[in-house]
Amino acid sequence: MFECLPHKWVTPAELREIVRTGTGDRRVVYGVQVKSDAMVERKSDGGFNREEYYKHPELYRPVFAERVRYCPQIHCFLLKR
Repeated sequence: MFECLPHKWVTPAELREIVRTGTGDRRVVYGVQVKSDAMVERKSDGGFNREEYYKHPELYRPVFAERVRYCPQIHCFLLKR
């Protein structure tokens, strides 16, 4: 459904800039793909290893809201499979 709307895929850095400068197009829905390393970090040292994370998620803690500073601007989360 998202892709049926006027939309634009941007990087996390581009979305931060759009929010910071207010230069977004209000006629477009912006989509950004956030990868696992932006959502969690290893509890012991703050690192990230994708293979380890999927095998042992209990070793990781959520950090999405801390790292993704545009979080207050997000109105909807969509999971893309």
